[in-house]
Amino acid sequence: MANIDDNVVFIANYASNTSRAAAEKALPKTGSIRRRIYDYIYQSGGAADFQLEAKLNGKHQSISASRRSLVIDGFIADSGKTVKNPEGNECTLWIVAPKDWKLF
Repeated sequence: MANIDDNVVFIANYASNTSRAAAEKALPKTGSIRRRIYDYIYQSGGAADFQLEAKLNGKHQSISASRRSLVIDGFIADSGKTVKNPEGNECTLWIVAPKDWKLF
């Protein structure tokens, strides 16, 4: 079973060499990013990616990739609600997954 603090990077089959190199460079830090994302969502009751980026002072690519890995591992989930970003676009509000929630 996955752990929140695991270092995880998902690399798409079609990823360019530069994307693969960037992912490998980020790998040693992903566990701490995952922990910070999970803790913020837990403490705040939910957050969208743009809020996580602002509050954690992180780059979009790092925050969204780490948040996605937490979704895949079942630690956080789509709340079914949205919030508007500064541009007025609806964004998914992520929450800590209920204990009885299953990915499949």
